Amino acid sequence: MFLRMLTLVAAVVITVTPTAYADDIWEYLNDEDDARAIEGLRLTASLPDEEALPYLLYAVVLQRTPVAKEAGRLLAERRIPDAFDELVEMLDTDDRRTREAVSTGLMGYQPEEYFDEVVELLGDISPRRRVFAVEYIAAYGADEKVELLEGYLEDPNENVRLAAVIALKDEDVDVVPVALELFSSETTKVVIDAISAIADKTDPRAFDPLLALLDHKYTNVVLPAADALFRYEGDEYVDRFAELSTDVDEETRAFAVRWLSASGGERAIPHIMARLVDPKVQVVVAAVQGLLDLEYRDAGYRFQEMLANIDYADEIRFAAMRALAEMGIEGSEPIIADILTNPSELAPLRTNAAIALSFFKNDYAFEVLYNEAEAGEADSPTKMASVKALGIMGDERALPLLMELADEPYGELDLYGHIVAAIGMIGGPDAYEYLYGEYRDNDMSEKRYGSVVPYALAICGDERGPDLVIEELTRLYAEDETVGSENDETIYFRIAAVTGLGESGDADTADAVAMALKDPDERVVMAALRAAGNLFDIEMLPLIKDDERLNTGKIALFTMKAVEAIEERCGASGE
Repeated sequence: MFLRMLTLVAAVVITVTPTAYADDIWEYLNDEDDARAIEGLRLTASLPDEEALPYLLYAVVLQRTPVAKEAGRLLAERRIPDAFDELVEMLDTDDRRTREAVSTGLMGYQPEEYFDEVVELLGDISPRRRVFAVEYIAAYGADEKVELLEGYLEDPNENVRLAAVIALKDEDVDVVPVALELFSSETTKVVIDAISAIADKTDPRAFDPLLALLDHKYTNVVLPAADALFRYEGDEYVDRFAELSTDVDEETRAFAVRWLSASGGERAIPHIMARLVDPKVQVVVAAVQGLLDLEYRDAGYRFQEMLANIDYADEIRFAAMRALAEMGIEGSEPIIADILTNPSELAPLRTNAAIALSFFKNDYAFEVLYNEAEAGEADSPTKMASVKALGIMGDERALPLLMELADEPYGELDLYGHIVAAIGMIGGPDAYEYLYGEYRDNDMSEKRYGSVVPYALAICGDERGPDLVIEELTRLYAEDETVGSENDETIYFRIAAVTGLGESGDADTADAVAMALKDPDERVVMAALRAAGNLFDIEMLPLIKDDERLNTGKIALFTMKAVEAIEERCGASGE
């Protein structure tokens, strides 16, 4: 009832608020597009507190997650004094999205003024207010935090106990018993959060309860429980998982095999080998992958038998072929070649055979792939896969054939694209000269050329290639008036160029990628974000993080992945 009244009141206030933005904000907030509603919220930045508040409160209760989150964030930034008590009351709503947005807003109120008032909420009759108080004290409390919160591990409400566990998990307090009790909650979110709270502790007391959760009826509980179990290490656990690898349940056996390969070391190998004859496909596949992860080359003969025997399931043969290729097991090439050239085999298995042969960088594999690329029909998936495999091998002997194939008048883009990309992957001066000719003699606004030639030039290994692409990209942004217009003539070029510059892995391309981050077309921006994630350039981070456009809408997911990749790669390189 309270929320319904609040909505009506907010709507009335909005319609009478004397501001030039009133009609605009009201229209934006009620737009079905979340991005438009959020844009309306941001218009409130220029309003005084008393005028902005009704809009923000209205947005909080719209029950639209992105809008509510943004409203909570803005409330946290503004910390409007008159809103504190009203927000505390709103914590009692049954709608989780609203509750989370309200909590976000309340977290903005600084402890210097509000800490004592929040502490009083610990004794409130409302469990939801106690949960907020625990979270607030955990965020802002110092020396008194443990003393204030430890007693709430015994609170009658499980959500309050969970909040206390999360707040105290890194303190000198034994929260594991309470967390284990919460494993039996009927609310999956409580169980999941309890698992997360103690996962890093790898406490022996939690091992069996976590194992029991593998049988939970909801997958979103099983997965975090499995993830927590993967963190346990030591010989004592190898024997436990070895037992589980023979369990009656195939999911449990597959999980046990994955754990043994990740954490069991050499002691796990006999147990994993035993699962190669498991009656269930997913367990055998897990065993093959596990032996590959352990680089157990002595299993190569078994993988060869699996691959050569058509009675095995396709998934198993796929896994066996991958293991043979990645470990480079000698003598596997003829078996893989027989699959590639056998028309009775499934097309996906044959195309994967071409890629598998590229791992064996020897004359036998080269000749098989060369012949298949030369003789196959233009629309043959194995021809395209063999072309790609020749590019992966990087053998310059394939260049004349690939150039000849590229000049044939194919009706479809796919094969031409594979051929030109392969020429770029092989690289070198001859590859550059051919690609430059394609660039010079053809219309880059056509998808056939524009979506692959710039990419191949950027990755061709000859410094003239990326230099040419960067020069042309710079010119387009400076001079071409069609960029971003309805008659955009260079969209294919820009996407291919920035993708190739990213895959070149050369930090010298960072300035060009940064330009593409400002491109008016979202498709180019997404390609630029993927490219940024491939570069060892920590200076890209502020450009990405501080650009509001890159952190809203569907682009935001690409931004998050780019930031994670840059931070991981720069950290790994010591920069």
